[in-house]
Amino acid sequence: MGDRMNTTQELDTIEGMIRTEEEAVLEEIGNDKQQSTLFHTLNDQANKIFFAYDSGDTLIGLYGGKLQQVQLRDDQYSPQAFAFTKNLNRISNIITRSKSIRAQIEHELLISQELKDNLERMGEERDHGILHALQGLANTKARRAEGVRPPVEVFDRLRQVTSETQALSVSHTNLRVRLAHSLRIIKRLIKSMETVGDVDALSEKITAFLSTVPLDQAQLTCGDMPATNNASTTTS
Repeated sequence: MGDRMNTTQELDTIEGMIRTEEEAVLEEIGNDKQQSTLFHTLNDQANKIFFAYDSGDTLIGLYGGKLQQVQLRDDQYSPQAFAFTKNLNRISNIITRSKSIRAQIEHELLISQELKDNLERMGEERDHGILHALQGLANTKARRAEGVRPPVEVFDRLRQVTSETQALSVSHTNLRVRLAHSLRIIKRLIKSMETVGDVDALSEKITAFLSTVPLDQAQLTCGDMPATNNASTTTS
């Protein structure tokens, strides 16, 4: 009778450990999804800004010099060319000022990507561990109901699997904290970045304007304004 009570108590103790860990894992899964969603949202926001910067950089390279040539002529086209050039200079200044911030964001995105990948891998190991523990618990309880007393090795294995899952959960939580910190940095840096406006619309306006300038009034060759040569960032 004593052995039976001891077996039941030990099984109840182990089940309590497994159920507690199961609840913690379910909560972690929800947090993982939220962080993954936030990462992709911030990544998309950053790349949208970077794309606009690079498009502006290309626009400067294409039309900067041409507009400067038109400005040099004292005629009806000069004021409009000056206005467009002023806009391109504004974009160029923004790109220049934002170089260091962009580099920081790109760096943090790479760190966050690596942390997210490791988090997902460790999460899969953790989930597998708790499922293994739950399956072992169910099998043990079924045999116990049939009157079969599980050997000591079964309890040891259940404790081991649960302990390993708990250790994975701790490491997983530490990774999630690091990822959250990195995402906060990215979010703050993105908010500090200046916008260059609708580059496509500006490009269309400049193209339309230059098409009205007679070729005998300005030789519209490729511009002399250097591009800032920002490379696009793509993060999965």
